[in-house]
Amino acid sequence: MATPASPAEPARARAAPPAGPKRPSALARGLSAAAGVLVRGSSSVFGHVKTRGATAVGDFRARAEHSRWRAYALGCYGLIVAATLAGQLYSSNPLGVYVKVQRVDIPVSTLIFVRNDSRFPWKHARIVVNGIYSHSRDQIAAGENVPLDLDRAFAVHDGSGKILRRPPKNLPLQSLALDCDRGHYETELK
Repeated sequence: MATPASPAEPARARAAPPAGPKRPSALARGLSAAAGVLVRGSSSVFGHVKTRGATAVGDFRARAEHSRWRAYALGCYGLIVAATLAGQLYSSNPLGVYVKVQRVDIPVSTLIFVRNDSRFPWKHARIVVNGIYSHSRDQIAAGENVPLDLDRAFAVHDGSGKILRRPPKNLPLQSLALDCDRGHYETELK
């Protein structure tokens, strides 16, 4: 049984009923109706396009040449992928040779810097300038930079290894070739 409220205690207030949802304004209702008309109209127009497109695709797939055209498309795509990979993986400098020529005025000399930019050492390296003057090294390590003074490091050798002559200090450089155990590299110097 519930106990009655005593006069010293005030009566508890009842909770107000929840407020009903607000009714949208006339502008909102008008925009909603316009959007509905636009959606129904475009669905009607594009529905016809969709059915005509589905019919055309079905007719195309039913033809015998459809599978042949699909094979042509996939084959062309494969050729494009293969050509892209070949172009990305090809290198005109497979040894990773970096060459820089520095001419010095006082004293007159020419320095040639050869750097191994590959991940592998070059063994039995032979550097040839202008097809005549050569310099040999047993090994050029990966990442190693070799500074070579043209008139001191390069020479023409006979069969026994004896130096026959050295290049002049102001020799015009035309080409440089590098031969080693990993391959051959040749470049023209300007």
